[in-house]
Amino acid sequence: MENTSEPRMSPVFSRDDADFRLRSSDNVLFLVHRSILSMASEVFSTMLSVPQPLQNSLLELPCVELAETAITLELLLMFIYPSTKSPCFLSFNQYAEVLEAASKYAVEPTIEALRTLLLSPRIDVERNSTLIRPSLAESDPLRAFAIATSMGWRAEIIHCSTLTLRVNLNTAPSSSELENMPTKYYRWLGELHEERRAFFRRLFEEFDDEPSEYRVKKCKECGEDPLSSWWDEYIKRATTSVSSRPLGDRVFDLSMLFPPEQDFDDGRCMACPSTAIPLNTLYALSKLQNKHGKKKDSIRHKFVSNT
Repeated sequence: MENTSEPRMSPVFSRDDADFRLRSSDNVLFLVHRSILSMASEVFSTMLSVPQPLQNSLLELPCVELAETAITLELLLMFIYPSTKSPCFLSFNQYAEVLEAASKYAVEPTIEALRTLLLSPRIDVERNSTLIRPSLAESDPLRAFAIATSMGWRAEIIHCSTLTLRVNLNTAPSSSELENMPTKYYRWLGELHEERRAFFRRLFEEFDDEPSEYRVKKCKECGEDPLSSWWDEYIKRATTSVSSRPLGDRVFDLSMLFPPEQDFDDGRCMACPSTAIPLNTLYALSKLQNKHGKKKDSIRHKFVSNT
């Protein structure tokens, strides 16, 4: 349905030396310059190449209606115009919408800027914020992975595949990008996550075979083997953690080794965990942690084997 209400003027793009107008889907007018848009995109160059009758006012300038909302169009133009700062603090929805528009109109410089932004830390410069927020890829690695696959960005696909090890593929929130992602990429991620879980299973088995000199065999409080009672509980916690977060970066956290909220009302010895962890088990754990730190998993090999 045609919007018959009086259009609003963009507060950012309203210069009186403009020679063309763009109208957003929600009826906001943007006063733009043909030369700038034409240099940014061949699509825009063709779109704006209409005859120019003599205009007496800005409201008589030639106008093209676009399908994008005012917010998306404003952000896109901010990337295009050299006189404005490119946005660097976008929400993921804004990012996806601007990238879709930039791809639709073939604005290659903006696409490249957005490619860099996907993995870059975010700073709210406009509000003079001193906080550095995680990159879009870190905030939602699965959605970032899907976007990278849709754009064919190999380096970002590989990097984001590793970031997805922080999430559970079965419970991660869905998005339109994920729904449209080719199944082979989701299958590759599933294989990567299972390989990572298998790696930790091998680590736990290796730890269980560590030489006995690294262990305290008898607790002074209860007389039992402190490692046997603590180890079973720790394996349960670590396995649960790796199942939901295959990266395994929390497996060796102190809170995972010795949960502060652990309840000893069930009769378990309170001294066993502290005996098993900090002293005689520390050496074995540190060796495993080094092996974990050296393992860099991604789907890089998928591209090597498919080229």
